[in-house]
Amino acid sequence: MGTGLAVASASCLPVQTISDFSPTFFGGVIKAIIPTILAHIYAAGVNQLYDIEIDKANKKHLPIATGVFSIGIAKAIVWTVTLLLPFLRWKRDPILSAIIIGFWRGIGSIVPYFIHAQKYLLGKPITITKSLVFASVVMSLHGIAIVTFKDVPDVDGDKEGAIVTSSTKLGKERALSLGINILLIAYGLGMIMGVSSSSSLLFKLITILGHSAIAAVLMLHSRSVDLTDKLSAQSFYMFIWKLVYAEYLLLPFVR
Repeated sequence: MGTGLAVASASCLPVQTISDFSPTFFGGVIKAIIPTILAHIYAAGVNQLYDIEIDKANKKHLPIATGVFSIGIAKAIVWTVTLLLPFLRWKRDPILSAIIIGFWRGIGSIVPYFIHAQKYLLGKPITITKSLVFASVVMSLHGIAIVTFKDVPDVDGDKEGAIVTSSTKLGKERALSLGINILLIAYGLGMIMGVSSSSSLLFKLITILGHSAIAAVLMLHSRSVDLTDKLSAQSFYMFIWKLVYAEYLLLPFVR
């Protein structure tokens, strides 16, 4: 769901009018979503295959760690998507091919989907827009925050495995505070973009009020986190992903 939302959001950035939403556009977006989902399955599968012992300590719910998937089945899934991806290349679209062949992943990877939509779906010359720069910066900040929050519930397992993370180096409290401040910077940039935007009043209000609301929800939710309780810390980490999805919903309105 998150992958589909991310690709769709980035693809909407170069859209200027309602008439840009054509069957060709929607078909092209789906065309980008499918290989990206497969690429994420590949990345998640490789990660879990290499981190089996660590996941048994930190993430006991994952399919390989719990034994729901055997190592053989997990490898078969990874090999299947790895071999399937090259067959999904579309000769007409080298940008999409780059996504597939390079296994693009990460919530900061906005640019290839933007170019895919702008040039190949809308037939417009490639231009770097203010909304593209904003989206790239803000989603990169979200990526940094996600990595920071991700390590907070995993401190015990990471220390046991001698893995250096922001949480093992800074401590849970400081790592949590760092992640929250990074996200607040991102939402502050969103509010500034809304105030300085030359777009319609509706888009300005959605941008300003939307980022203000997300920032307020983040601050309220962060007060209830119990860092001594691993389930509480893990729940907060999963909550952060909901804020990421909320940001993807706001991105097309930032002009």
